[in-house]
Amino acid sequence: MKINRSKFKIPKMDCPAEEQMIRTALDDVPNIRLLDFDLADRILVVWHNGNTDSITERLTKLNLGATLLKTMEESESNLPTQKSLVSDRDQARVLWILLGINGFMFIAELVSGWLVESAGLIADSLDMLADAAVYGISLYAVGKAARHKLRTAHISGWFQFVLVIGALFEVVRRFIFGSE
Repeated sequence: MKINRSKFKIPKMDCPAEEQMIRTALDDVPNIRLLDFDLADRILVVWHNGNTDSITERLTKLNLGATLLKTMEESESNLPTQKSLVSDRDQARVLWILLGINGFMFIAELVSGWLVESAGLIADSLDMLADAAVYGISLYAVGKAARHKLRTAHISGWFQFVLVIGALFEVVRRFIFGSE
């Protein structure tokens, strides 16, 4: 039996948060059999039946710069086994590690930025906080149904939006009034 293997280049996919966003966007596409992510090279390989129209449409809506590189027909025996997939437990473990790293970096950069009065460090610390929040919220979604994952993605997006507004406010405040 034959199956399609489509390779996408996604330039803005560089961390597990984007991977989770893509998984959520493609979660209910019925013809997808497997998603294989390579974050280092920013490549997504989708094993699926049928054409790539619905997959490409959903990836495009994420605004991560996704482009279809090629689609090849392969034998279904080449499909990676389910054992090679990351389990919920493994995924949660990685998310906990990333949450810890980002939480530590948030505190370190926030304190450093405050001590040296650097808006850049404070803004970067907020980015670390946003990443940590996304990982924390993603922990809630591990192993849950698609609608929980979608709700989690929306919460993460709004949280990041609020942090961006806060960082922008701080930059404008410092521009007008100067550093303390």
